[in-house]
Amino acid sequence: MFCAQCGKELTKGANYCKYCGTKLKQVGRSSSGPAAAITSKQPAGANPPPPFAAAPTAAPGAWLAPPPTLSIAGKKPKKPLLIGGMAALAAVAVALVLVFAVFLGESGQEKAIKLVGQARGLLVEERYEEAKLKAEQAAGLAYTYAPAHSVIAEALIGLERYEAAIEECDKAIELDHELAEAYRNRETAHSFLGDYEKAVGDLTMAIDLDPADSRAYIQRAHTYNEMMESEKALEDAMQALMLDPESQAAYTERAYAYAELYELDKALEDAEKAIELDPGYAPAYARRAYIHKEMMEFQAAIEDCDLALELKPGYPYAYAERALAFLWMGDTENALEAVSAAIDSDPSYGFAYGVRAAIYVRMGDYHKALDEASEAIRRDPRDAFSYAVRAKVRNALGDFCGAIEDANAALQIDRTYANPHVTLAIAYFSLGNTQQGIQETNAAIQINPDYFYAYYIRGLIFLNLGQRDQAIADLIKAVQLYPDYEDAKRVLHDIGVPGY
Repeated sequence: MFCAQCGKELTKGANYCKYCGTKLKQVGRSSSGPAAAITSKQPAGANPPPPFAAAPTAAPGAWLAPPPTLSIAGKKPKKPLLIGGMAALAAVAVALVLVFAVFLGESGQEKAIKLVGQARGLLVEERYEEAKLKAEQAAGLAYTYAPAHSVIAEALIGLERYEAAIEECDKAIELDHELAEAYRNRETAHSFLGDYEKAVGDLTMAIDLDPADSRAYIQRAHTYNEMMESEKALEDAMQALMLDPESQAAYTERAYAYAELYELDKALEDAEKAIELDPGYAPAYARRAYIHKEMMEFQAAIEDCDLALELKPGYPYAYAERALAFLWMGDTENALEAVSAAIDSDPSYGFAYGVRAAIYVRMGDYHKALDEASEAIRRDPRDAFSYAVRAKVRNALGDFCGAIEDANAALQIDRTYANPHVTLAIAYFSLGNTQQGIQETNAAIQINPDYFYAYYIRGLIFLNLGQRDQAIADLIKAVQLYPDYEDAKRVLHDIGVPGY
């Protein structure tokens, strides 16, 4: 005898198949009756057990139980031979239905795997709606196939439907709690929603599941960069590069972390390495633009932004960095045009509103600047830059207590941010707390020893205190760090320092 389910030879007299656990239909003890006819027609090995047919804890044969016996109480069958034959035919029909169901299940699983593969290809091409449909078809064919739900989530992220993406990741993780890609995708959705703590938790789980996966370290480095946790971002980027020394994304994240820590030479070196590894990787050019801007190389920053936008049209971050480079060059018209393009490309991009607020500050339109900075904070409450801009606006409007509040909020988000300390120095000095003002400029210089603006403000405070020598030393230092700093040169000229 052979098992109708798996096709393996049965042990004589057995009640269950020892290979697949199927409960065997016993018709008398003969191997030549209807039951023998059912089992012997299935070739050995033709139909392996379905991968999702039964849970591991199911009792033997629970998923292939025989049909219930039908009887009418108190009556004897008038045609026992006919009824017996019908019973045998029913058993044959049930067995065939189960066999076909298994074949269909296996076919559905195979189709699901192929559809998910096709969906992944569409994701690479950023054809998110089509990818979602393919993955949904896969999930329909094999609803317990966890990768299908993970790929649906990835497509939903591309479509900016982050809550729905989290729901799909939850389904994938419920089906397979060791599916690392589901945790990575859920992290991405949480990050877009600004829930960075949950994002880090998901990536930590993904890393625990697969410590050799460089992608999880890269994503966590990116998340830490978004959280302004530059030291942690640096550590994760380095770990990613140990696992994959040719990862342009890891170099890009490390470049940004170095830049935030004011190690600009290292940052530039990493950004250039990322571009060397993949000249078509737009984020690397955008990061290099940021580094050039921090190094006061504004034209180089604009050129890098243009390259990023060629590779990735409508890239809002590249537009925003382009706007800031123009702003530093004093070209508010082109700065406004670039930042407006960023907002047109992504109206939800909070940082762009903060940049536009900074442009209005330069133009002297403080009320517009206040509105834009507040809008930036509303859209992205974790954007330290926008708090720093609004603090500066409030100083200009004489709201020194409000400026202190916003500057401290910026520092709470990013403790390595030097600019808010200078804003605090101005606010405290304006409120008559000169000593606190000097301490804040000292804090800014400690964070970034090359921050010319901190030296300039400290020089002005010393000048107001009548400490001329210290004031001149700080103002000259500001000019040395930024040779085009006309404000510092003008003060030196006005107080009679030779050569200015």
